[in-house]
Amino acid sequence: MVVSEVFYLSHHSVTKYEIQFYSPLEHHLRFVGPFWFVLAWMIWASGQLQTVGDKMTYLAVVIPGFLVIYLSGFFIERWHKKKKKASMG
Repeated sequence: MVVSEVFYLSHHSVTKYEIQFYSPLEHHLRFVGPFWFVLAWMIWASGQLQTVGDKMTYLAVVIPGFLVIYLSGFFIERWHKKKKKASMG
């Protein structure tokens, strides 16, 4: 969900600015996942992994690493909500 807030600033005329805020989880899922995939693909396609053992080791590190990064987004979202709730009251 994208939260939009509209700010009106006036000097001689009224100007409207719309700012979109993403939750930490939305930011995480929109930006981190695709960049992680591109990085993993670039390493795989670079030719550095020449043996089957190299490829298996790479996959054994990349797949769990991606899962840790992905799941950390949910942890960050929960932590952010707790922190926001505590600061409000």
